[in-house]
Amino acid sequence: MMAEYLVQIRIVIIATRSIEQPAKNVERPYNKTSIQKKENEMLNRIFRAIRLDKTVYEEIEAREDLDNEAWMIVGIIALVNGIIAAIVGASSGYGAAGFGAFISIVFLILVSYFSSVVSLYLVGTKLFGGLASFNEMRKVVAYAYAPYLLLSIPCVGFVAMIGFFITLFVAVRQTMDMSNG
Repeated sequence: MMAEYLVQIRIVIIATRSIEQPAKNVERPYNKTSIQKKENEMLNRIFRAIRLDKTVYEEIEAREDLDNEAWMIVGIIALVNGIIAAIVGASSGYGAAGFGAFISIVFLILVSYFSSVVSLYLVGTKLFGGLASFNEMRKVVAYAYAPYLLLSIPCVGFVAMIGFFITLFVAVRQTMDMSNG
């Protein structure tokens, strides 16, 4: 009786060890290091876009797997600026002002992004004969919006806006395969 009980305990211990320690040779598509690597690559592309590295726009234009990253960048920019506006609005003494500021800023940034993409695509392709697809333009403009992260910081917002326009100019020129001359 005692021996059977010990055998059952040993089986339970072996079973729990196999659950706690997964097999070593199993490939997992979303492990911690692959997610960190993708985050580092995305941040690298964002910083290269801010530094006006022309090759990053060619890379973004060519890669089809950057659609989700482009949406994430625009979403993060809208949320960060919305949260900062909500904090400023709530600190004014009106709680509803904070929520209204959040909704307004998020909405305005998203409308600004979509209207920028549509207008730049139409002007670039129809008026100047650019060679980009709408999806390529959408991805590149999302990365060009990276300076918007600094927009709500006092004393830095004006510089960030100038940086945004310069980044947007370089991004559109590279995506449309145009030159300055």
